[in-house]
Amino acid sequence: MTGTNDSVSLAIDGPDGSATVELPEELLETLAGPDDSSADVVADVTMLSCAQRVHEAVHGTEGDAGDDLRALEERMHSLFESQFGSSFSDVTGLDVEGDGH
Repeated sequence: MTGTNDSVSLAIDGPDGSATVELPEELLETLAGPDDSSADVVADVTMLSCAQRVHEAVHGTEGDAGDDLRALEERMHSLFESQFGSSFSDVTGLDVEGDGH
């Protein structure tokens, strides 16, 4: 670990624009697995964050979240499992079937 104030700037390109994010190099080194690049770490954190946010949108709201949002959560969980090889529920311990967290 560097222990310095160095940061890493990563570019994110999407179909409707691009952005950059600057993160402490030490954070990326801390979160990285043995063979993970900085881009791998940011991709994993992005996947986890999006899965958590849609989960909260479905399960953290009063009343019915609606079929479209539940379908989006299912799609996100499928993509999550493809990327990590484990289910969202297994990784986070969150209940994805019921109304609980």
